[in-house]
Amino acid sequence: ALLNLPSKILEDLRHFMDNQQLSRAIEKAWEALFEGNKYMDTMKPWQLKNEDPARMGTILYTLTDFIRQMAILTSSIVPSMSGKILDMLSINQTDRDFTGLQKHLKGGEVINEPQPLVQKVVK
Repeated sequence: ALLNLPSKILEDLRHFMDNQQLSRAIEKAWEALFEGNKYMDTMKPWQLKNEDPARMGTILYTLTDFIRQMAILTSSIVPSMSGKILDMLSINQTDRDFTGLQKHLKGGEVINEPQPLVQKVVK
């Protein structure tokens, strides 16, 4: 269900963006991102490393592909951040538009080392 969520909200996001309702588009994207966070909190992949590494891999794959899809969907809202995410996942430029939502990640591929998306502000 999580991997299908980005495709399900695509039309809503298009509608909101076409009608200059940026705050509604952001709200819809955040709702989906909260579902991804809930999935991670529920599945607790960090607890499966020794007990069930195959299941942990499936959960991490699902989360990574969900993040990829959400980065594509939010690329018009936060282009720099979305681009950094897609770069970390080694997503080709040709797979970064909405048609790329249907091209799922291949299992077992190595991704680039994660980097911070924003710089920490120290006061």
